[in-house]
Order: sequence, then structure tokens, then C-alpha cells
Amino acid sequence: MPPWVAVALNLHDYQHHGLDPSGELSKYAAREDAAADITSVLEELTRRAEVLKGGVRRSGELEKALEELRQTLTRRAQ
Repeated sequence: MPPWVAVALNLHDYQHHGLDPSGELSKYAAREDAAADITSVLEELTRRAEVLKGGVRRSGELEKALEELRQTLTRRAQ
């Protein structure tokens, strides 16, 4: 399983169980940790969308959404 899939599954647990300092139900004890993993999954999805976009018919809306996501991730990284 690719590492980013494991992160997405951890985020799924977080969605259902919230923060869990004990680590039994969710890997996240702090919101900042969850936010960092959300950002990493979004970055991976953006990379994968870029690879696929040449073979997919897309509307202007999709292109606009991808650009907004790229800009947001760039601002967060700074």
C-alpha cells in the first residue's frame, strides 16, 4: 500500500473519532498533525491529477479548481 493511502486511512479514522491522545482510535493527538497530513494527501492528489489531466477531457471549472488547489497548497507551504 502506498504511504499516502495509509495517511488517508488515518484521516478517515480521525474523521470518525476525532483527536485521540491515547492513539487507540485515531493516530492524531493534535489538530496540527491532522492538518499536516491533510495537506500531504492533497499535494499527492494534485500531483496525480496533473499526470492524468492530459488524457482527460475537462471543463474550465476543473482547471480552475486545480489551479486554486495548487495556489492554496503553495501558500500553506510558505
